[in-house]
Amino acid sequence: MPTPRTIVPMTSAPAPGLQLLGSVCWHAAGGGGRVAFQAERRFQLLALLACHDAPVPRSRLAGWLWPEREPADARRNLRKVLLQAHRLCAELPQAPPLELHGEQLRWHPATDLHGFLRTCDGPDPARAVQAYRPGLLAGLEAGLGDDALEWLARQRAWLDERWHAAARRWLDGLRHAPQAQAAAAEQVLARDPLDEAALRTLLQACAALGERTRGLRALQAYGVRLCAELGAAPSPELAALGQALHPAPAPMVTPRVRETSDSAVQAIVLAAMDTVADASHWPVLLQRLTQATHGLGSLFAGCSFTRSQDGLLLTHGLDTALGQRFLDRYQDNPWARGMARVRPGQGVDQMQFTDQRTLERTAFYQEIIRPQGILNMAAMGVPMDAPFTTGGVSIGFGGPHASEHVAQAVRLLEHLAPYLQRAMAALLRRRRLPCAEALAAGLDRLPGAVLILAAGGQVLFANARAEALLVAGDGLCLRAGRLAAARPADAPRLDALLAQAAQAPRPLATLRAHLRLHRPAGRPALGVSVLPMRDGRDRLQLPGRAAVLVLAEELP
Repeated sequence: MPTPRTIVPMTSAPAPGLQLLGSVCWHAAGGGGRVAFQAERRFQLLALLACHDAPVPRSRLAGWLWPEREPADARRNLRKVLLQAHRLCAELPQAPPLELHGEQLRWHPATDLHGFLRTCDGPDPARAVQAYRPGLLAGLEAGLGDDALEWLARQRAWLDERWHAAARRWLDGLRHAPQAQAAAAEQVLARDPLDEAALRTLLQACAALGERTRGLRALQAYGVRLCAELGAAPSPELAALGQALHPAPAPMVTPRVRETSDSAVQAIVLAAMDTVADASHWPVLLQRLTQATHGLGSLFAGCSFTRSQDGLLLTHGLDTALGQRFLDRYQDNPWARGMARVRPGQGVDQMQFTDQRTLERTAFYQEIIRPQGILNMAAMGVPMDAPFTTGGVSIGFGGPHASEHVAQAVRLLEHLAPYLQRAMAALLRRRRLPCAEALAAGLDRLPGAVLILAAGGQVLFANARAEALLVAGDGLCLRAGRLAAARPADAPRLDALLAQAAQAPRPLATLRAHLRLHRPAGRPALGVSVLPMRDGRDRLQLPGRAAVLVLAEELP
């Protein structure tokens, strides 16, 4: 049988004792070291005895340690383990001996459990809060019977209740010192992040101190943890305390929300036109949208549900750190999924996509929306090509008139849709331009000719080899701006294949058609393949909608 494993020397230990709270280990006095208890019967027996003040009947211990055995066999096993436990007590530095009292056993060393219970009843509850570690006999549960595990669960629950009672007593005693009370509440929440009473105390203390950000961050962390572990939202009382920490909205001049002035609308139109020519004007456009609608802030977002690094976000008046967290974690959210179904140019109240209670249970709401005081958003969709799933411009609102502001903003966004969509399309084209240029350069390096056509036969793209053929009229040429065969005899067949590909709804691989074109001066014929294709503007920034792909190369 292996001897107990000594872990590390203790730097200071006023008296020998057994740690029962958390992982179980024996501490020797005077820096003599500590011995970790393992999930073995000799260690389990001593740990269970140390949890009791009074002697424990042998029959109970036998049933706890060997529940699957008959009582007589369990008692025989207990006698064997008692011998091992006696030797273990002798090997533990400065440990008291195991006591035999007929049919009962007792081992009563000094323990942190007894020390914690004494401080719970003492005049300084802060000591109890700081001394407690959850998880009585953690790590020693393996192989214990159901009765033992039920007893252990009851003990752990009772100890947690004692700790929470001490924490409440500590916080109540600091009610006239909000700074100290807030610090104490944070210590309690560090031990139990879901302690609602401690969070309530912290929010009240932060309100008294005027430290709104401190309180809102604590409420946000609590809401995220509560949603992740229990699928619930903070209670109405906590929500009200959090709302009280938000800055009060500026008083309205009249109960009615004023309509946007003509001059404000004109300023937005001018800013949108400026962004088409220069993307650096986007902050001005978003600022004017926010001011004209009395919003908290506005944004333009392109959301990718599959690759967060493809996301796009421009904001004004909103928290930039939370904006980055949105890009990293929450592009796929209930509001974005609703926007994916919205017709481009249509203004919407985003709360129509989900009910308030469902939204509040999401981590997206708890981490991104709530900390910024946003109650609702007005949005307008825009056509988004790959890599985006959906996107558009949105304006956030808070305060008592949020719903009225949203209704006004929806009308304004629809009125401005042509200008805003043009500005957004220009920005997206600029973002994709480097990729398009790289793709075009790659196609130029191919030995064959590559052409992309619109449905009417207009050439939208031609790589270097294709341009050379068209300029020389070498097998292919342009007639009235459309691709055609250089030899009139080949023209009807090529025209028919191009028309068929442009109109075909079927997958590309099933519709590939081949044509042999003769060339002047006895040069090798061109093998031409004609294929239907999907719209490729998102990759190559084409000036029109791609419909047909034409590949041409010399035949041997």
